[in-house]
Amino acid sequence: MFGLAIIENAYGKVADIKAMRGEDIIKEEPGLKKRSFELMAKLPFRNIDLLIIDNMGKDISGTGMDTNIIGRKDENSSKTANGNAGISRIFVRDLTSNSHGNACGIGLADFTTRKLVNKINFQETYINCVTALRPEGAKIPMTFESDKDAIEAAVSTCGIENAGNMKIVRIKSTLDLEKVIISEGYLDELNGRDDLEQISSAREITFDSSGNLPLFDMWG
Repeated sequence: MFGLAIIENAYGKVADIKAMRGEDIIKEEPGLKKRSFELMAKLPFRNIDLLIIDNMGKDISGTGMDTNIIGRKDENSSKTANGNAGISRIFVRDLTSNSHGNACGIGLADFTTRKLVNKINFQETYINCVTALRPEGAKIPMTFESDKDAIEAAVSTCGIENAGNMKIVRIKSTLDLEKVIISEGYLDELNGRDDLEQISSAREITFDSSGNLPLFDMWG
């Protein structure tokens, strides 16, 4: 008997393949795990006041949002095994259609929308969370009718007097981190980073007539 380890890089491509004899798996696994963490996609900043996630879902992660990316294993945790931490508030906007209503992991967020909650198949979600021994994963966060209402509530709970200093990051999902939208609170840090490229100029946050954010790709 033998095992075959496949390690992917930040873009979901195979980076390494290693075959092991059965008796060597326990010895080899820690090194392979460390290597996978090194290659894993990461948020570009460690300290985030508000993380806005456009989509969560079972086709993104078993927990809807990758816990290694957001730094939360449960709703009471702000640090995962690989040391990621520093996100004060998480607002998740929507649930992917491929999740078929399974919102397991929604409890990892602090704020969400009525649109997302209305898509939840509670039976599927509860079965998933119970079998995973994680009932907290089905807890529904504070729910708002629009993105604007949710963001205003999230900002007000961060305890920062000048909202202009808020460090906000918006991503499509924890599976798609190639492009992110950031607030001006990161400008000084961005200017000192040669591993990041600014691809659009600063602009005001806008909302549509329903109080929702524009499509992610409209920001460049």
